[in-house]
Amino acid sequence: MTRKKMSDKKDELTSAEASFLKGDAKSKPSEPVQKSDSKKSQGDIISQILAPASTKEPTTRFTADLPDSLHRRLTIAAAMSGKKKVDIVRELLDASLPQVPQ
Repeated sequence: MTRKKMSDKKDELTSAEASFLKGDAKSKPSEPVQKSDSKKSQGDIISQILAPASTKEPTTRFTADLPDSLHRRLTIAAAMSGKKKVDIVRELLDASLPQVPQ
């Protein structure tokens, strides 16, 4: 499996994704969404992603290979929220993994 740089993938983006990343995309009016009980946990995660970054603690480097489609969604989420991809991944992992006593 060979890795591709994002610059190599620019031809693979849909026109909507390309215009969004360029800043040319127009936002669609949001439709009201009814939250069910199963959607509340997803909403909580999204609100954590959009919340300001928390205090820093020592870190350990971790590398993961993502499918192209997931990486694209992560990139778009980062662009929409104004956060770094790494911060979104940290928040998602923290929200989804159980707390273990240290």
